[in-house]
Amino acid sequence: MRIIYLMIFFFYLIGNVQGQTLKEKYGANIDSKEILSYYSTGEVKEVIVGIEGSNLNVKKTFYEHGELQEIQEQHDGVNHGKVEAYSDKGILVCEGNYVQGQLEGELKYYNDKGELFTSIMYRNNLKNGVTKIYKDGKLLSEFTFVDGQLDGMVRLYGEDEKVISVSHYKQGKQIDKLFYNHDTIFYSE
Repeated sequence: MRIIYLMIFFFYLIGNVQGQTLKEKYGANIDSKEILSYYSTGEVKEVIVGIEGSNLNVKKTFYEHGELQEIQEQHDGVNHGKVEAYSDKGILVCEGNYVQGQLEGELKYYNDKGELFTSIMYRNNLKNGVTKIYKDGKLLSEFTFVDGQLDGMVRLYGEDEKVISVSHYKQGKQIDKLFYNHDTIFYSE
């Protein structure tokens, strides 16, 4: 019986913390409601905290051992706002933004040390802008996309972060490629 009271108190605290977070974000007079689902082990699987009288909610998904797996802002049950994903050790592995269910803006991926390894720009759920790939904090490559297709320059970098090749693309097709040696073009395709 004591365990049941402790669980009720625990979920009461979760609800109050979630409610306070929503009140801080959306205004002082906001009331919230929450829906919880559980793993068969009794651990919390998912918490959805909604704002009374609106279609906005925050959905948190947890690993079975209790670590936060993902947090999503939603409108009408569709991703709308910030989304974050975490490893089972609690390290941020991905973050981005959705507008009405479509990726919009920068989507970032992190390695298991929490270091940025990929940055992708999106517009209307399509790659649009420069995508950058890193290794150990150093820039390895940059790709330019327009409406989901390679369009513009693709740069590859050496370990010293100097350009070793540049390719030009138009509507997904390679136009030319230049290779560099110590900042001098030495070969072209």
